[in-house]
Amino acid sequence: MDGAAAAQTYAARNDGPPEGRPRYTPGPAAWQQTQSVWRMIWRHVSSSGTAGQPPHSIFMVGMNVPPDTDEAELAEFNAFYTNIHVPEVMERGGYTHGTRWELHRAFRHPQPGCPRFCAIYEADEAATQANQQRRSNPTPQPGDRPLSSGPPTWEKHDTLWRLVYRRIEL
Repeated sequence: MDGAAAAQTYAARNDGPPEGRPRYTPGPAAWQQTQSVWRMIWRHVSSSGTAGQPPHSIFMVGMNVPPDTDEAELAEFNAFYTNIHVPEVMERGGYTHGTRWELHRAFRHPQPGCPRFCAIYEADEAATQANQQRRSNPTPQPGDRPLSSGPPTWEKHDTLWRLVYRRIEL
């Protein structure tokens, strides 16, 4: 969704009376047996790398800053996250594209709530396999160096989840 006005329009329509809410196609039978837990609208923060073809896998990370973070600390956190951390993760994981998002609005989210920030890293097949091997054997390898330490707000962030999705080809 492009722009805050579009997001506000969507939110107002979703929060309004049932007759004004969007109607979605029924989708496959499996959708009829599921219950939506979260629905989120994210605002694009930054992108790195290239997204030339559909990824073989994506690595998603959801995190929060500490609740007492002020605007200056948030700016410092974002500068470190975008300019240092994302490039380091991309290099270490062989990711071709990385995108950061900030939560604009969440609908029907369970406590403790959805993360304020989400990063999505895209990998080709070779990087996906290498990362899978790295996760199954987390012992540091020769030449591995630790990720950079960041400002105090970065060091106190809370990572709520890390998810890896692989494309399945039938």
